[in-house]
Amino acid sequence: MNTTTTVRYRPDQNNYPHPDTPRRNNMFHYYQQPGYRQAVDEEHRPDFPFVCTLEFTNHCNLKCAFCARQVMSRPLGCLDEDLLCRMMDEFAEHGAFVKVNGYGENLLHPQALDFIRRIKRTNGLYFTTNGMLIDDQAAACFVESDLDVLQVSFQGVDRESYESQRIGGSYDRLLANIDRLVGIRGDHPYPFIHLSTTILDETPEQIEAFIESAFEHGVDCVGVGRTDYDRVIAEMITEPKQKRRIDEFRSRQTLEKVPDHTYLYRYSDINWNGVVVTSFFDFNEFMPVGDMKTQTMREIWNHSPVLGAMRVLERRGVLSGVQEVLEALETLRQAGSAHNLPVFDTFYHAWKLGEKSYNT
Repeated sequence: MNTTTTVRYRPDQNNYPHPDTPRRNNMFHYYQQPGYRQAVDEEHRPDFPFVCTLEFTNHCNLKCAFCARQVMSRPLGCLDEDLLCRMMDEFAEHGAFVKVNGYGENLLHPQALDFIRRIKRTNGLYFTTNGMLIDDQAAACFVESDLDVLQVSFQGVDRESYESQRIGGSYDRLLANIDRLVGIRGDHPYPFIHLSTTILDETPEQIEAFIESAFEHGVDCVGVGRTDYDRVIAEMITEPKQKRRIDEFRSRQTLEKVPDHTYLYRYSDINWNGVVVTSFFDFNEFMPVGDMKTQTMREIWNHSPVLGAMRVLERRGVLSGVQEVLEALETLRQAGSAHNLPVFDTFYHAWKLGEKSYNT
């Protein structure tokens, strides 16, 4: 593979594929289908989400400065195998792409590799990890199961920016684990390795050097987004040193905040305990819309009053009247969620730059 690519960084882009990679990002390809692109409003809403995002666990081995886990108060736990199998029976029927993400390190789940194999029997799978736990066994599972995409989450563009924000992470260990995975994969077509980072105020020259270096390690694509420190709700932080560190990073934040109401017509996010929320960014279940332990995804997607109300409120900037908005607010009030709308809006709208930009 040629590693001299002379990539030119463009801040209006997020993803930089290696020009010589023979592999395809199946999830990005999935996004090209007409129905996905048209799903922007109630008229074009599909009867099932295109992408179902699962949280294997919200336990984590890092304490990232930007992560809302530091103010998360919901219980810690792991996804139950019976619940996973029941969900996958339904997801397989509808051909949904599965994305494993959430507020923890997914490889900490004791059955993570078995779960990957189970999902891949029937559905496409995009799996996210911070990379610290990629050993020979995990790498072999990714390859043998034909895992579609493995997203390895970086931070910044070098050792200093990585280790100052991903507290507990090791720059050298991460790169060694990527090398391990690339070596075990060899010429196999899967997984497509997507190294994803978010930046603050790094220069184009620093970013270009990072992309080139990542290609030299054998990754297929580098994602460059903008780090969002507004997701750490400042008033919920009590420790002074922690507050100062977050304020310092926030002062370097360059994220452009643009609303994106298409998410609620394409994605569904499920926490480890089966609770369905309106967005990955809902770290504390501010807006629960259903429960996969007692409901089907099809039922939640099409009939949840809270989800319906949030779709209206996310489109309030393009609606011509106010009555629909008032009715949506009343729905949230009756569900006991209206008081959480301001804090939810704080980070829900800090979402977009170019195509997408977010912490990974």
